[in-house]
Amino acid sequence: MKVNFNSALMSCPAAKTNTKSSAANQQPSFKAVNKKLYEKAEDWYRRRGNLETCWYDDIRMAAILFKTVSKRDALDTMHAVRKFVEPNSMKFFNHVLDNLRHIKE
Repeated sequence: MKVNFNSALMSCPAAKTNTKSSAANQQPSFKAVNKKLYEKAEDWYRRRGNLETCWYDDIRMAAILFKTVSKRDALDTMHAVRKFVEPNSMKFFNHVLDNLRHIKE
């Protein structure tokens, strides 16, 4: 599922009246973010303060094994959730990102 967060943001009344709102500043500006995986990452971040390894497994399986998420969607989703990753977890995040970059379409 492709979600254009920019158009979704502009449909929000608060975004039209106040461009400095915190909700407007937190929306990812990527073209094809998988909403389900993004919301799952956001939930993990709220509960744990970081992404769990099972989230990385979910995105890899969806993109590589089951092909339910396209390569572009997976990469955009990874870039959008980068803000939820703690600095000490960036090495693993980049490892998963490299795996997704090498998917043959």
